[in-house]
This record gives sequence, structure tokens and C-alpha cells, in this order.
Amino acid sequence: MDVAVLNGHFAGWEIKSDRDTLARLGDQAEAFGKVMDYLTIVTTAKFLARVEQLLPKEWGVVEAAMVTSSDSVKLTQRRRPRVNRNTDPLAIAQLLWRDETWQELKLRGLEAGLSSKPRYRLWAELSRELPKNELRSVVLNRLKQRPSWSGGLIRTPGDD
Repeated sequence: MDVAVLNGHFAGWEIKSDRDTLARLGDQAEAFGKVMDYLTIVTTAKFLARVEQLLPKEWGVVEAAMVTSSDSVKLTQRRRPRVNRNTDPLAIAQLLWRDETWQELKLRGLEAGLSSKPRYRLWAELSRELPKNELRSVVLNRLKQRPSWSGGLIRTPGDD
């Protein structure tokens, strides 16, 4: 994911320039689709037809074209993003750190027998116990509260 915005929902943009390939796009779409409520790809005419075929209909598509006279880029929306109803509660919970997950379980009185369990078990418990909308809200709030993440650029391993 090249750009993610967390503001009431998870929204993400994947950017594919002429220098990229679409080799990883299927795997990226599957992974991002587990957590993102809205997804958009920004690409050039080179890939436009192919991404419209490859990506689920929920994905928005934006065409980027160089405007040589002004040395700028013109963005044209080709398909509006639609809400992704296929998000996975467990994948959403996995965005939390272990201590954040533990705190959320404890706030709800769901921590019994889990204090020494690995984070995977805590994520599973939280994702099973909370309705998806509440879980999304919890995760969004926790992510926004992280001091090192607020208002900054977040890069993950493998981002280029």
C-alpha cells in the first residue's frame, strides 16, 4: 500500500507507474482487501485496461497522465471506489500491537486465561468477540493514538 488514510474508515491507494509491473498486484489486492474499506489504484494508460480487469469492482481506478507543458500530472477518476464488504476481522485485529490487543480485551472483561497467550490468540479472541464495525473503530483509534504514527509517513518493509 503506497498511501493509507485512517479517518473513520480504512482507505488505501496503490500506485503503479510505467516503471512498475503488475506481477504482485493480485496478492496485494487480496491482502489489502482484508483490511481496507476503500481501495483505489492510481496508474497510467499502460496498465489501465489490465487493472480494470484484474481488480475487484470495489476498487477505484484513477488514471495518471503526464502534462508535459506544465511538468505536472493530471489525475482522472475512471472508476469510483465502493465500500469493501469483504474485510476480515482477524486481519483487522492484527493491525494492533499485542499490548493494545490485551488492553482492549481487558477493557471488556475478556482477558481471563489469556495473559500469557501469544498475540495471535489475543487477536483471534478480540476479532471473535467484537462486531466488525466496533473492531474497526477500536483499531482506528488505537492506530491514531500511536505517537510515532500520528501525522507521519508510515512505510512497511518491502515498500519501494
